[in-house]
Amino acid sequence: MPRDLADKNIIDLVFGTRPNIIKAAGLYAAWRETTHDWPFSLRLIDTGQHWDDTLSHNQRIALGLPEPACNLGVGPMLEKQRHSSNTPPVERETVIVRTQDAYEHILQTAAPSASIAIGDVNGSVGIARAAVKHLIPVFHLEAGLRGGSDAIAEEANRHELDHICTYLWAPDDTAYANLQAENISTAHITITGNIMIDALRRFSSTKPQQTSYILPREPVLVTLHRVENLANPTRFDEILTTISQIAQDHRVVWPLHPRTRSLLEQSVWSNETPGNICLVPALAYPDFMTLLRQAKLIITDSGGILEECAYLGKRTVILRPRTERPHAMAHCGFCHSEPADLIKQANLALQSHPTPFRPPGWDGNTGLRMLQDITSRLF
Repeated sequence: MPRDLADKNIIDLVFGTRPNIIKAAGLYAAWRETTHDWPFSLRLIDTGQHWDDTLSHNQRIALGLPEPACNLGVGPMLEKQRHSSNTPPVERETVIVRTQDAYEHILQTAAPSASIAIGDVNGSVGIARAAVKHLIPVFHLEAGLRGGSDAIAEEANRHELDHICTYLWAPDDTAYANLQAENISTAHITITGNIMIDALRRFSSTKPQQTSYILPREPVLVTLHRVENLANPTRFDEILTTISQIAQDHRVVWPLHPRTRSLLEQSVWSNETPGNICLVPALAYPDFMTLLRQAKLIITDSGGILEECAYLGKRTVILRPRTERPHAMAHCGFCHSEPADLIKQANLALQSHPTPFRPPGWDGNTGLRMLQDITSRLF
């Protein structure tokens, strides 16, 4: 007989950025639909790393996630520091330490049986450090991804998380092999599949919200958020110039990450956005997926969006020298691109006819496999 929910152990499911909210929603929905099958309940913790409504609150509501049990409030604290003229720019370690300190307060008063840290963001490292310090098991969701020299901060986070977390959920054989190559015991690794595909299959068909703007059909869809593309003003202006040229022949829709939006005010587009380009706020996940399905080409620097495009068979150019998801790149004919080559690669992509990539583990059952792994390891 299943235990009463009130008697179950607590597992903390921690998120704090837009992509990790989506991943958490996929896992939480699987648990909620089968809750009496498991000897534990999931407690939602929001680090607050993304506190902007378009990236956080709106995403959570659109995906059916309830109010978190706790919000660590890390984002507003960091934003206050950014606006202080007497403090240096916020560094990776600052975000990690603030998250660690905030989560430790939770652990000292209401410790869970285990914690789940997602992806490769700074907040996840802080969560894992705090849990390890308090001898609480940690599951790393999306373990074993490696991108080499690309996305330096994220790569450092991936490596640290995989070496301090108790249990590792690798999405595929490539990630599993990466962990083996770093001498991590296979007894701690489980190949679970891809939780982003759970979210895509579950939420992308949700009825989109009403918006105040009309988007063109079959646009070129652009998303950019990585520091490597935004921090260098020369590189960023080169990207904008290239996208302006693409817009001469194609309608472009660009949902803006808040970081990107602020940079546009200081860019070559500071006075006027070129014609044929529609800049919109960051979209709720169902709205974004509706737009992605309609797009004839996607230009992005997001690994998660790359996998969504692979699953749907969309033409894609990734604006990075390499990624941590080489399996999708190799099977779908996607290409890496630098700004100087973007027009050429976009034209080549528009002539391609990719087919959907749906390997084992991209079946919508990743969340259930994760819940089963928690149960077998802890209870």
